[in-house]
Amino acid sequence: MELRTVETFIKLVEMENFSRTAEWLGYSQPTVTIHIQQLESELGFQLFERIGKKVILTNLGKLFLSKAREMQKIEEQMLHLGKVGKEVSGSLRIGSIESLINPYSANLINHFYRRYPKVKLEIITSHTTELLQMIKQNTLDIAIGFGNKIVDRECSIVYARPYRLSFVAPPDDEFAGPRQIELSQVLSRPLLLTERSSIYRQELEDMAANVDAVISPIIEIDNTMVLLELVQRGLGISFLPNYIFEKSLFENKLSILDVKGCDRNYWCQIFHHRNKWVSPPMQAFIEMVIGSSSNKNPESYGKAIF
Repeated sequence: MELRTVETFIKLVEMENFSRTAEWLGYSQPTVTIHIQQLESELGFQLFERIGKKVILTNLGKLFLSKAREMQKIEEQMLHLGKVGKEVSGSLRIGSIESLINPYSANLINHFYRRYPKVKLEIITSHTTELLQMIKQNTLDIAIGFGNKIVDRECSIVYARPYRLSFVAPPDDEFAGPRQIELSQVLSRPLLLTERSSIYRQELEDMAANVDAVISPIIEIDNTMVLLELVQRGLGISFLPNYIFEKSLFENKLSILDVKGCDRNYWCQIFHHRNKWVSPPMQAFIEMVIGSSSNKNPESYGKAIF
């Protein structure tokens, strides 16, 4: 049994389509078909039910998949045997939500690259649900998401930290200060919000529905750093997680509004597939993130955001 046919099988399970699998692996579609037929011939049973253009695992195929992933993990470990004790090298595919890839987190990436220059970094941004799917398809090594706590048997959470969602405004805003205000008062003001697909916007829409209010933002953009800059310039109020504006808050460039019933906590989480072998680049990144999060110096806000 050849490892390349096993790898083709695993990728076909992830992609659920022969043509997409061939494109991903750089093979022709007939080559993928031959690999699967060869594997089925060696095993003596059918791996897939071929229904239309989509392939579905048979019961024996599901059993073989767990063994195939073990083989893949062992292969990765063997390839690193000669690198034990040497400088960390290889590649690292990181997925993250957009708001965590900003000028502040660039400090962490810069630090990682300077410490591990032989590691090739590939960073992809998407929503947490899509990152979770990419982890399951093995198109990412590790992901950084934001939202409710992930409860999934296929994923291993290696780090989790709660963050609060808050309304933010310029320091001289009429609502700034210790007094508590109603949600309806805030919603009547100019709002600068993320697009409807973001978790922050969905949470705000739910809160507004509870008080029979309609949200009408003056600006919608899926770029939290632009929103933060516009709030600091006095254009309006926004609703964001506090890891985005900690530095601005410390520098007195904005204020958190005390809005009744609007305390919402979500989680920044780092996760990978449960069966994924934690390679040296993955381990180095995890340790660096956890190390940066332990820095409690206010001067470092926005630099150690995880």
